[in-house]
Amino acid sequence: MNINVQGKNIEITEDLKEYAVNKLNKMTRYFGNIQSVTITLGLERGRSTAEITLLASGKVVRSEELGSDMYLAIDFAIEKLEKQIRRYKERLSSRSQPNEVIRAIKEESAVKEKKSKVVKTKRFFLRLMDEDEAIEEMELLGHDFFLFLHASTGNIGLIYKRTEGDLGLILGEF
Repeated sequence: MNINVQGKNIEITEDLKEYAVNKLNKMTRYFGNIQSVTITLGLERGRSTAEITLLASGKVVRSEELGSDMYLAIDFAIEKLEKQIRRYKERLSSRSQPNEVIRAIKEESAVKEKKSKVVKTKRFFLRLMDEDEAIEEMELLGHDFFLFLHASTGNIGLIYKRTEGDLGLILGEF
């Protein structure tokens, strides 16, 4: 497992790096074949932040949390990561019952309304997948949306959580 610990507006001490790596080593009980982990620790507006991105079995799982100190932020981020992975594993075991998966997603979602502006731009490769795979990826990332190439049409698809808690799908056409 390749672990990369980096700092953002902070210098990473050896103790802090060791603490984060030891906590992450426990994640192997969920995914035995973790390929890489990126941990970004930083300070934003006087608060400690920990962002963890894990790549295992072709899946990307991400969590980001704030804490009053860096160790607490790491603990919160790893706890969130464990919850996401546990939900994913449960969803895999209940795959034969897709209605239960959608019901679980509805119960878990609480959407907050706020006006915002673009503060970050990301680029990534779109992968060919069906709607169920896109929902899994969206949940693993902890996002309210996920952009993908729809397997049956080959067009761009966007799966998203609606305000009421349901899911929506937007299919692009050329």
